[in-house]
Amino acid sequence: MLTKQQKRLLSFIHSFQQENGISPSFEEMRHAMNQKSKSSVHTLLNGLIERGFVKKLTNRARALEIIKDPNFTPLAFSAREASPLTANPLSSNKVAPSNMVSVSFLGSHSAVFSAKIFLSNPKQIIQIPSALLNTAPTSDLSAIQISGDSFKESGILDGDILYFEMGATPKNGDVVLALVGDDMVHLKKWERKGDKIILSTSSKYMMPQVFDKDQIHIKGTIVGVTRKFL
Repeated sequence: MLTKQQKRLLSFIHSFQQENGISPSFEEMRHAMNQKSKSSVHTLLNGLIERGFVKKLTNRARALEIIKDPNFTPLAFSAREASPLTANPLSSNKVAPSNMVSVSFLGSHSAVFSAKIFLSNPKQIIQIPSALLNTAPTSDLSAIQISGDSFKESGILDGDILYFEMGATPKNGDVVLALVGDDMVHLKKWERKGDKIILSTSSKYMMPQVFDKDQIHIKGTIVGVTRKFL
């Protein structure tokens, strides 16, 4: 017997697969279910798997297979209504190529912006070749378009698209999305020295900022950059 939330998630997965030809990502499921964290989605999905309604295919991105046919009618809702991610839509009779990955595009931002961006739907879902990113194809990925010249000296220019593996642990020198406190996200280079975290850009006009390690929560670590040439 499924709970109402489990039925709703199962209905969303089915609807999303029918409309897009692929399974939704955890981020898309989180938005559709109005959950604040992905751990809640993991719990619901594991319940569906344990009860034999969904099978998770190994070594493949977005690989969920519905193996029991529930009654979708009472709780059915459109994947597009629940999570209006309409950029680069896939034909319903096509599956995303195995060499492509889906990325939640979060819009254009400067070096510091509001954390509310993580509580709202992404601007778009974009598809890019996995070979462009230094991470596994199954990773949870987000992207922003940088606004400004704070990383110009590092070769990252105004208008570039930066791709982040969400939840990944950074190394010294990595560009990260760092949540400072509860409300602001810093797009900065990350460096750890003892119990201190240093956030900086490559601009000589912006001084590095030093924080205690418990003041910083890493939302994502950079895994790639793309640029559009006109």
